[in-house]
Amino acid sequence: MMNMKVRRLVFRLVVIIPFIWLIIILAVLQTGDNNKNTINENQQVHRAGRDADNIDAFGGADIKIRKPNIEKLFNNFNNQSVSSVLNDNVRAVHDKHEQVAAPQIDKHDINGPGEMGKPFEVDKEKLSPEERQKYDKGFQENAFNQYISDMISIHRSLPDVRDPGKMQYLDNLPSASVVMCFHNEAWNVLLRSIHSIIDRTQPNLLKEIILVDDFSDMDHLKKPLDDYVAPLKKVFIVRQPKREGLIRSRLAGAKIVKGDVIVFLDSHIEATEGI
Repeated sequence: MMNMKVRRLVFRLVVIIPFIWLIIILAVLQTGDNNKNTINENQQVHRAGRDADNIDAFGGADIKIRKPNIEKLFNNFNNQSVSSVLNDNVRAVHDKHEQVAAPQIDKHDINGPGEMGKPFEVDKEKLSPEERQKYDKGFQENAFNQYISDMISIHRSLPDVRDPGKMQYLDNLPSASVVMCFHNEAWNVLLRSIHSIIDRTQPNLLKEIILVDDFSDMDHLKKPLDDYVAPLKKVFIVRQPKREGLIRSRLAGAKIVKGDVIVFLDSHIEATEGI
């Protein structure tokens, strides 16, 4: 009789325990699916911001983002400092006051330094004391050879690196707004970045270039830069009232774009032919 009771108990345990484990597994799987859906949704919303965050202020890949993604990013980026910057500084960017001193477009020599992207060298030991001081100062302020950079034309030629089979484009391409953030950028480097975009982009495709000054303190990036870009028509400047960093500065520029596509570029780039 006792053996019969033990057998019944064992049989019940054998049947009930797997059933309980099955219920637990199903509950865990359901919870995992819900969490995965939530994570995927958050990833889609914040992808634009994460991609931009991976590009630091000293170089990296360029980013092209459709405006609807930027709207999602703004809706989920609750930061009062960004809102105040946008409200106080961005609203008048397209209503600039009259400037003076139109830029002098240099007539560069096609065989000059750096033309067609060729390397150019200067023997530091052969420089005069004054020129050597400029040479050293450029490295100290920018961590690159500003002395040689200043010798290269802001309209210098570059080779066409496109594959011949990739030179056909759609007739109806969207317009692009370029957002370029900078902080204490070298003069010639910044101008070469701007002009390479203007010189090599079809006018109907380039809506505007928005320069976002992340609280630079160098004099050449203040009124001289305002005066220079004023006649360029499509170039506007947004100035941050304090140092905000790359991502907030990009958001400040993205908030006011008018083009169909937003292109984020560094301030030390050059657009090649067919870009």
